[in-house]
Amino acid sequence: MKLLNVLDSLIENIISISFAILVLVLFAEVVSRYFLNFPIMWAGELGRYLFIWIVYLGASIAITKKKHIIVGFVVEKLPPQIRYYLELIIHFFMIIFFFFIFYYGIQYAWRYMDYPAFSLKQIRMGWVYLAAPVGMFLMIVNLFRNLPKKFTKKKGDKFQ
Repeated sequence: MKLLNVLDSLIENIISISFAILVLVLFAEVVSRYFLNFPIMWAGELGRYLFIWIVYLGASIAITKKKHIIVGFVVEKLPPQIRYYLELIIHFFMIIFFFFIFYYGIQYAWRYMDYPAFSLKQIRMGWVYLAAPVGMFLMIVNLFRNLPKKFTKKKGDKFQ
């Protein structure tokens, strides 16, 4: 578990640094375009690619911290025993969905690994598309990491 905590910290730092770069690049683009009348052609594209990675990495952290979107008002109204099994089923389908995106995302990213980005020829589109499978893999790991906490009960415990 200590290794996973280090991984979480690393991902959070990558997200923070990526977000800072995103803000700086887009701020520079706005200043350059509107005040210097000279647009930075690659800024919007780089911002888009950074945002894609931030979203997928952030989603994996949200699952770790149990902050992902759920229909809480419906689930909370259910009796504890039904809620327990419903959440178990939901987690099962989430893992299947994440694995599906992971599997096909790897194939898609590999297929476009030789294609350069439009205005950033140094960046290959495969690296941009790799954000989805990397994010899905991390989400699967974090779902499995949270399952024992959520679904293990001690003998004699009531549903909560």
